[in-house]
Amino acid sequence: MKKRIKIYVTLAILFVLLFLFLQPNPYFRRAIFYFTADISDYKIFPERTVAHGEYQPWKMASEFNSYVLSSEDIHLLDSFKTTAFVVVKDTNLVFENYWDGYSENSKSSSFSMAKSVVGLLTGIAIDEGLIQSVDDPVAKYLPEFENKKYEITIRDLLTMSSGLKWNESYYNPFSETTKSYYGTNLDELVLKSKCKIPPTKQYEYIVVNPQVLSIIIKRLTNSTLSEYTSEKLWKPLGAKNDASWSLDQEG
Repeated sequence: MKKRIKIYVTLAILFVLLFLFLQPNPYFRRAIFYFTADISDYKIFPERTVAHGEYQPWKMASEFNSYVLSSEDIHLLDSFKTTAFVVVKDTNLVFENYWDGYSENSKSSSFSMAKSVVGLLTGIAIDEGLIQSVDDPVAKYLPEFENKKYEITIRDLLTMSSGLKWNESYYNPFSETTKSYYGTNLDELVLKSKCKIPPTKQYEYIVVNPQVLSIIIKRLTNSTLSEYTSEKLWKPLGAKNDASWSLDQEG
């Protein structure tokens, strides 16, 4: 009897998964196929180039690569599946090493490092007068936020305290994060997000906050994030190679 129940439950789960897999929205099929994020995911998404400018190499410290990694260091790096380990001190390159076939010219997905990039771009937009103040309401720049339950500011987004409702689960195929990662209309999903609690009441690390800032930057600059990043960050930093910005769809 128990064996029969297990068979029925298994068949039911397979049926549900098949039904969802056949839905017209491709995000679920992608989520099931890839299951979780990987540093090579930039290969599976459309992208725009973040062009580099004149290369400005790092200055080498006099003790460059003189440090020998201990067994404890290597164990820790292995535990994080590290492919690149670079140490910079006082603008000088102190240590640099790569694993698993990676090198200084390799490309990988940046994941949450992009949140810091968006934060920098927001600061640049403020310096340029495109955004007047971090205390401006988001609705000043995005009409879609005019009817939100609470007034959210730029500062709330930057400090991860917007109060927006967003399921950040990386392994739940129905979470907003999964939908945003594998879906084909990120802006629409983000702009539809609702308020869960008043802003400033709780710190919550969720991807929707920098995504809202990204939409603001795109509209104010009338350009793509890749273009703005290239002109305001990547070229001035003297990057050696082009970077890329992954997209939810072609175009």
